[in-house]
Amino acid sequence: MATGAKFSFESIRLGVLDPYPLGFQADGNPATADLTLEGSLFGAQSYSYRLSLEADVAYRFAAGDGADGFAESVVLVDPISGDLKWGNEIALTTLGLSPLSAQQVLQNAVLAATPGEAVLVVTDQAGLRSLAGLDAQSDPPVGSDDPAAGGRAFALTVQADPVAIADDAIFRFVKPDTGMYFYTASRPEAETIRTSFPEFRYEGPAFAGDAEPRADWVPVYRFANQVSGGYFYTANALEADAIVASQPNLRPEGVAFWTPPAASAGTIPVFRLVNLDTGGYLFTASRVEKIFALLQGNWRDEGIAFQSIAEVSAADTADTLASQQPELAVNAPAADSLVGADPTALSMAFDAPGYIGIADDTLQGWV
Repeated sequence: MATGAKFSFESIRLGVLDPYPLGFQADGNPATADLTLEGSLFGAQSYSYRLSLEADVAYRFAAGDGADGFAESVVLVDPISGDLKWGNEIALTTLGLSPLSAQQVLQNAVLAATPGEAVLVVTDQAGLRSLAGLDAQSDPPVGSDDPAAGGRAFALTVQADPVAIADDAIFRFVKPDTGMYFYTASRPEAETIRTSFPEFRYEGPAFAGDAEPRADWVPVYRFANQVSGGYFYTANALEADAIVASQPNLRPEGVAFWTPPAASAGTIPVFRLVNLDTGGYLFTASRVEKIFALLQGNWRDEGIAFQSIAEVSAADTADTLASQQPELAVNAPAADSLVGADPTALSMAFDAPGYIGIADDTLQGWV
């Protein structure tokens, strides 16, 4: 994902893993898998693999669906932050997503904007709950430690394909130490930041607009927060005027890019969320990213900020395209976990401080 899922696994739990390093080369054929892993789990056993992710490559993972009698749980995790980058349907529903939400998440590739490593973990539901800290006292998985008794077979595939970046991409950067985001439509500016400002981490194309004005398109204004070091963007001229008049700590930086004037068949909405801890703003066209951010509890949805061109990448693999898919749903989490609600629920409830509910009308039933 331009950004990954936001469930977080404790580093101390990941520390018990000893990932086996894997290397593979893409065959250039989007129709075939580039890596296949097969094996068997015995008893409380888990397998973990360390993968090196290349920049501007979309990775797609596929695992068993439990039809063979064993429901393996597979997750891809950032080994440093513990953030979940991908999971199969069984893993995601174990973590609290409804089957409908899990199916939509599965349709999104993991987009590596910069080179890095990820840990792929194969376990069962009890092992995953323990790894995620949801049930540290879970019962041992069903199975035998004796290979002669037969293990529980698993299989998963990995497919890697280069992403073609569209000419109208809006690039996103983040300052990892503060969580502040920066967006630009200028390729020269983006390249300067990538090469000369190491405090920013490149996260790839987030949505699409234009660096130059088009007929009837609206400007998106950029403001620099001189206190927090963050950036704020708005396509609302009245809001921009109010900021200039009343917010001296926000320095106007002119028009950052241009976007379509209204929703249409060729656009997707870009959502605005504010971090209640840092005051930073996240702009995303991905409903998947939006939902995972809200699950953290410290993000507030502020509705649709502006529109994006529907296609960000010619490869159709960036996870911003998730917003073209049917609506997502997440189980209502229990007060102390993400598990415990009706798995068929099509609405959400949060017991999270500061959450005020959805600001747009695309997902109903949030409270």
